[in-house]
Amino acid sequence: MRGTFLLIGALATASVTHVASAQIAKFEWLDGASSANDMTPDGRWVVGHASGGGGYLWSRETGYNNIGGNGAVAVSDDGAVVLGEIDHPTTGHSEAAIWTTNEETWTILGTFPGGTGCPYETSAYELSADGTAAVGLAWNAGGCSGQGFLWTQNGGTQALEFLANGNNRASVISADGSLM
Repeated sequence: MRGTFLLIGALATASVTHVASAQIAKFEWLDGASSANDMTPDGRWVVGHASGGGGYLWSRETGYNNIGGNGAVAVSDDGAVVLGEIDHPTTGHSEAAIWTTNEETWTILGTFPGGTGCPYETSAYELSADGTAAVGLAWNAGGCSGQGFLWTQNGGTQALEFLANGNNRASVISADGSLM
């Protein structure tokens, strides 16, 4: 059986080809990257934190692209939408945000009314396959108590059910955005 797989390490990619029982790996250095946080299912796009700060979007075709912000944690299946965090221009608090290849700029996803900002307003965790839904953690008005949020392109940022004694988040979302 023959197949090609792309493995991502913190700073390098590796193409691995299975030939019978032997494996051959070729590593590609992602110059400027300090982490690889997500990759598209086909292995074409990789996002993470840049060595000098900010996030990056990488592909074999386009190479390394520093996209700013505070880092990138997830990428849509087509590489067109990146989820990460940026500092709010007014408050300076870190907030979950979306970066798109169309606009090449970050858009803050929003916060809960009365969120305290300790130590940040929102934190990004995962993105749906098409980039139209994201999940993470937001600080609610009840003090420094974390609560999961769902952001959708049409509905904005919405609080998810407050679970247990607080300090919870939404860490993952299904490819179609229906489960978190």
